[in-house]
Amino acid sequence: MTACLLACGVDPTRSILFQQSSVPAHAELSWILGCHTTMARLARLPMFKEKSGKLKEVPLGLYIYPILQSADILLYKTTREREVASVRSLRNPAQKMSKSDPDPKSRINLTDTPDQIRGKVKKALTDFTSEVTFDPANRPALANLIAVHSAASGLSAAEICVRSRGLETAQYKMAVADALVARFEPIRGEMERLSRDAAYLRSVLDAGAERAAKVAEVTLREVKHLVGFD
Repeated sequence: MTACLLACGVDPTRSILFQQSSVPAHAELSWILGCHTTMARLARLPMFKEKSGKLKEVPLGLYIYPILQSADILLYKTTREREVASVRSLRNPAQKMSKSDPDPKSRINLTDTPDQIRGKVKKALTDFTSEVTFDPANRPALANLIAVHSAASGLSAAEICVRSRGLETAQYKMAVADALVARFEPIRGEMERLSRDAAYLRSVLDAGAERAAKVAEVTLREVKHLVGFD
């Protein structure tokens, strides 16, 4: 993951990269928040309902994970929420693209080779209309491909549709694949290079953990004071 973030352009001198487990304040604040969170409220959360519905036995970690997420955010007094457009599964546009999906053809991974990317896009779900149009309501699968193409190329959905006039869906899929390969191949190469330098990656994480701990400890002391732990 560290190699992936660095390869994608995250600058460790401007951003703090660290392993959560290296900063004990996360677990400590999570426990404090958990003592003030009801079981009924946790059970109503959409993520818990979705994940637990697929399991025979629900682990405690899944149940209390939202508390840990809250601790992760509150420790650093985050005030801005970044909106990220939702990319849908290549095999089922009703679902988000997810690395936990059991079908590997449902997603594009940064580590995929050009041939793997082209193979996945070629088998992506579309419909029986050949023309390339952006219509999320009536053509969700194709609209998702256009959204993926847009994210990879920087072109708007309208620009893509204009450039794709005369192309059938099968031909358009190859245009999407080419855009993804062009966008991800340099990242994949850099990830491979960084992954071979374990010492550098460890130095980035160690330095980040030290910086993060200093910020987190200040917040944790404030929380402890507020709840009467000091």
